[in-house]
Amino acid sequence: MVEEPFVEGTLTERDSLIYENNDIELFVAGRDAYYELEINSLGTIYESSSSGRGYERAGTRRCRV
Repeated sequence: MVEEPFVEGTLTERDSLIYENNDIELFVAGRDAYYELEINSLGTIYESSSSGRGYERAGTRRCRV
């Protein structure tokens, strides 16, 4: 559950930079790939991924859920 007293969403176009709104972000990092999913309060989706030789996990931390 996510709680936020002042939820605001203004972006409705898919793959807009919705991190500027209140949103929920999911990051999945593998050995050679990275996936990001964000959803704002209006249901707008932003997806991003990266893989291959240029992919680096600098600054990431491992955690178990």
